[in-house]
Amino acid sequence: MAIEFFERLTSNTTTVFLGATMAQAAFNAANDINGGNHPDPVPRVNVWPSLKKFGNDTTTQPYSPFGGVSNPEYIWNQPTSDGQTVAFAVASERINANPGFIRSCSVFLGAFADNAMEAKIELFEDIGGGGDGPYAKAFPQPGGLDEFLLISGDPDTPAVGLTEMKPYNWQDICMYSTHFEVLNTEVF
Repeated sequence: MAIEFFERLTSNTTTVFLGATMAQAAFNAANDINGGNHPDPVPRVNVWPSLKKFGNDTTTQPYSPFGGVSNPEYIWNQPTSDGQTVAFAVASERINANPGFIRSCSVFLGAFADNAMEAKIELFEDIGGGGDGPYAKAFPQPGGLDEFLLISGDPDTPAVGLTEMKPYNWQDICMYSTHFEVLNTEVF
């Protein structure tokens, strides 16, 4: 099976969207809603892992399809406050599934947080029918998406007083991969 469509999305202050909840952040990203809904850059603390591409993953290499994609940025919603929780989302480009055909999709997620996080992958569909949205969460969601919540660290007990000692409670790079199929719909 050949990979027909693939892309690399990274954390940044331009295409990542904020929300008070995961659902709001995902809606903002799917519908490209601007107006102050982007995160702020955060300087890397020297105990955090450095997240970056291999040095020769550039546009000059014939086998680097993502050579032009920049390294991930550390992002947050400033100013930081005690026990603060922020939801981020980024959307892929629109993927078409021709009527009557099954579209196979694979997703690979790599994520990092300095304390704790929850993550999920959701499928949105074009409800406008013209390919330009608006987009709403597809129902039903394929198995392994939507309410399957990936959890790392302890998000139910956030730090209070910002008094944690470096290197903080949790700072692993977490990875998740899944595969799902979509039938007869336009997805995003």
